[in-house]
Amino acid sequence: MGRGTAAEDRVGCMYDWFLNHRLPWPTQTCRWGPVQERGKNRTKQTLYVAEQTDGSAPNTIVMMHVDVPDPRTEDPFTMWSYLDASKSYPIGKRVKTIRHAGEVNVLREFPVRPQLVCTHTDAKEVYVWDLNAQPALTKSNANVEPKPDIVLVGHEKDAEFALSVSANRTQVASGGQDGLVITWDLEDEQCSVVQENDVLKDPTTCIQPRARLVGHTGTVDGVALHPTSEVEVASVGTDKKLIFWDMRDPAQVAVKVEGAHTEDIACIDWHNTKDMYVATGGGDCLVKVWDRRMMRPGIHACVFASREHKGPLTHVAWCPQDERMLASGAEDGKIMLWNLAGVVSTATVQTDEGSDPLMFEHKEHSGQITDLGWNHHCPMTLISSAVGLDRKGCSQCTLQSWRITDLIFRDTSEVLDELEMYRDFVIAGKVDCLRHSPATQHIDYDGRAG
Repeated sequence: MGRGTAAEDRVGCMYDWFLNHRLPWPTQTCRWGPVQERGKNRTKQTLYVAEQTDGSAPNTIVMMHVDVPDPRTEDPFTMWSYLDASKSYPIGKRVKTIRHAGEVNVLREFPVRPQLVCTHTDAKEVYVWDLNAQPALTKSNANVEPKPDIVLVGHEKDAEFALSVSANRTQVASGGQDGLVITWDLEDEQCSVVQENDVLKDPTTCIQPRARLVGHTGTVDGVALHPTSEVEVASVGTDKKLIFWDMRDPAQVAVKVEGAHTEDIACIDWHNTKDMYVATGGGDCLVKVWDRRMMRPGIHACVFASREHKGPLTHVAWCPQDERMLASGAEDGKIMLWNLAGVVSTATVQTDEGSDPLMFEHKEHSGQITDLGWNHHCPMTLISSAVGLDRKGCSQCTLQSWRITDLIFRDTSEVLDELEMYRDFVIAGKVDCLRHSPATQHIDYDGRAG
C-alpha cells in the first residue's frame, strides 16, 4: 500500500477498529464488563484488567471505561498510527483500582450481578469481589491486606486457572491441582459460614461447594458450565481427558473421552446456543470441536481438528453473536478466528485437508496470548492480552481491543459489489474513495448487509 509497515497496512485494511496499549505490568486476564451508557456511534463499557507486579507494588484489579465505536464508524486512517513502536494509546480511562490478595491468574465476571467478579490466584480458594464496595487503592491503604467479599472453599490443593461463571445464574465452577471439579452458587451466601483460611487471616464469608466431582487424574486446567442447564459442566486437564458431568449424580461421570488430545488440554468452551458442541485446545497445538450426540464407547466424536497454531493453545471462545465463529489463542502469539459453519450445521468430520475454515489470523501481539474474550454487547469485538518481548528484547505486555472488518465474514457476492466502490484504491492506491466509505450502512452480524 505504501502507507507504512506491513502491520500498519494490515490494521488499516483488515480491521474495523483497533487499539493497542502497552501495560506497565504483565496481565494474565482481561474481560469485558457491563455497559455504562450508549451514545451516538459509541458504547461506554467497563473493562477489567489484572496487573501482576514484581512485589514492588500491589497486585491489582483495574476497572476502565472504554468507548467502543459502533461498526463502520471508526476512521480507518486513525488506526494506522496504533502500532507505532514509540507510542502506546490508552484503551480506556481508569476509574478504579483495587488491591488483590496475590497474583490474579484468571478473572471472570457475573453478567447477572454486574458489580461482582471472581478470581483465581495461587491458592485453594476462589475469591469473589464486589467492585463497587471494595475500597479504591490509594497511597494510604496500599499496605492494607485486601479482603474479598466472599470466599469459595472446597479445593484441597491450589486452583490456579480453571474457572467458569454462568451467563444467567450466580453459579461458579473451578478446577485445581487436586483433580477436582467443584461448583458453587452465590445464592448459598445466606447459609455460608464465617471462618479464616490460609491466605486471608481475617474472618471471611465462605461458601461451601454444591458439588465435588471426582474423575480427573491430573490437574484440571479448564472448566465450562453449560450455557443454560444448571446441572451440567465439562472439564479438561493434564490427564488429556474431556469429561462431561451431571451434577444430579456427582459420583458418576456422564461422558468421558480418554486421550482427547495427545498433550495436556488447557482450555474448553461450550457453544452458546448449540449445546451439543464444545471446543477444546491443547498442548499438541490442536483446536478441536466435539459433538456430544456422537459420543459412544470407542468413538471420540471429534468433528473438527486443526493444527494451524504453532504453539500450545491457551484459550478457545465461541462468538456470542455468530454461532459459526470460534476464536482460539496460543503461545505462538496468534489469535485465530474460525468460520465453522460447515461444522456446527453438520456432523461431517473436517480436518486441515479440503476447505479451510480459518477465516482470520490476528498477529499484532508480540508474545503468548494470556487471555481473549468476545464482547457480548458490541458484536464481533474482542479484547486480548499477551506477554512477550518487543523488538529490542525487552519484556512487554500488550492489551488490544479490536474488531475485524465485516468485509471478511459477510457474503462474498455482497462484498464484491461493495468493493466496486473502491476499485481506484485497490488498483491504483487512490485514497480519496476511502473517505466516502458507507459507514452508515447497517450490517446484521449473521453475515447480511441491511
